Amino acid sequence: MNIFKTIPILLLLMSIPMFGVAQDVALLSSSLQKQKTKSKTNESVSKKTPGKKRPKVLTLNPQVESKIDAFVRKNHPELKKVLTYLKQNRNNDYYRAMMQIKKTADRLESYKKRDPERHRIELKMWQTQSRITLLAAEIAVNNNQSLKNKLRAAVREENRLKIRRIELERSRIVERLKRLNEQESKIDNLKPSAIEQIVKAQINRFKPKPVKRNKNQKDRKKNDRIGDQKK
Repeated sequence: MNIFKTIPILLLLMSIPMFGVAQDVALLSSSLQKQKTKSKTNESVSKKTPGKKRPKVLTLNPQVESKIDAFVRKNHPELKKVLTYLKQNRNNDYYRAMMQIKKTADRLESYKKRDPERHRIELKMWQTQSRITLLAAEIAVNNNQSLKNKLRAAVREENRLKIRRIELERSRIVERLKRLNEQESKIDNLKPSAIEQIVKAQINRFKPKPVKRNKNQKDRKKNDRIGDQKK
C-alpha cells in the first residue's frame, strides 16, 4: 500500500500542536480505519444521490504558495512529497495543509526576530514531531523494524528538545527573578533623603509653572511702558 494513499496522514500531521506533544500512533491507526469506513459510506451515498453538488475548490494565492513551498523545501523536504501528492489528488486538503504550515512558519518567524534560541528549538521541535507522525503513518501501512528504530530515535530527539526548552525557560526565569530581587533591594534600602526628593517631585507635578516669555515679548512690553511715559 502506498503511504500517500492514506489521506488522513497529512491532515493529522498538520493538526499537531506547534508547542504540544506529537500525536499518538494509535490515534493515527484509528483515523486511517475511520477514513476507510467513511470512504465506503460516501461511495454508497453518492450512488444513491446522483447530481450532488461538488465542494468548492479552494485556491492559494501564488505568492503565498511560493513562500510556503520555500519554507517546506528548506526546513522539511520529507513533507514536500506528501504535499505534492495532495496537490495532485486532493486540492482542498492541500489548501488546508498549506495554510496550517503558513501559521507555523509565521509563528516561527516571530520567534526568529525576538528570540533566536527559542526559534532554533521550536523549528527543530516541529521538524521532529512531523517526522514522528510521518514515520508512524508509514509503519501503519508497512510494519518495518527499521522504521520503528527511526521512530524511537525521533521520539528520543523530541524528548531532548523538550528538556532543552524547559532549561531555556528556567534559565530565563532565574535571570528575571534575580532582576526582581535587585529591584526589591533598591526600593527597600531607599534613604530618607531619597524619599524626600520623591515627595517634592510629586508635589511639584501639580504646582503651576511660571510662564516663560521670549525676548520679543519682553522688548514689546518695555516699548509699551516707554510709550506710556511719553504720553
